[in-house]
Amino acid sequence: YRLVGYGAPSRDELVVSAPSPLGDAPLVWLAAADRPTADGNAARRVLRGELEFKMSVAPEQLWDILDIFVPPLSSMDSLALTRMPELYTRENRQPRLPLTLRLNGSGSVRADTILTRHGKTLRLSLVRLDTISVDSRF
Repeated sequence: YRLVGYGAPSRDELVVSAPSPLGDAPLVWLAAADRPTADGNAARRVLRGELEFKMSVAPEQLWDILDIFVPPLSSMDSLALTRMPELYTRENRQPRLPLTLRLNGSGSVRADTILTRHGKTLRLSLVRLDTISVDSRF
């Protein structure tokens, strides 16, 4: 699965309806392996995943550590961005954070992961607060 959502700097500012397709709400992507979650099979309720988002979604005081999780650009991407440097500003960079998603029988989803790179540690907690139905045209 690769789920797309809209980011916000705080829980109170979460987007509750789909903005216009031309809006500039920062995107967040959550990817996970597809596995059945059959009753009685707790091992299949643990999914490896990845959270990717635009840096502008996170509080600015975290950007230094999040920079470590931004994958390096390919040579093709680097060449393209020399022609359009405004597209790759720091706030538009996209960290990719590996995580482990855990589902329970009631359908709740959570992840609690500690990542360490280059002597810096980041704790990532993810909890599904709610589900929102959005018109499929978005």
